[in-house]
Amino acid sequence: MGYHIINITEGKIEHTYVESYERLCYVDTITDDSIIYPREEHWKPFKVAGHENYKNLF
Repeated sequence: MGYHIINITEGKIEHTYVESYERLCYVDTITDDSIIYPREEHWKPFKVAGHENYKNLF
């Protein structure tokens, strides 16, 4: 299990994945608005509008 780091810049999701807590120290895009969550690498974030299964929800 690792960590997903998510930033939203100009309406676009910027996603980074690191494999350990220690590697978070080397990610220079982390800000006070970043979202960090621990999960497996394949649990990547997505925007609802771009996802076939969920885009009809809004």
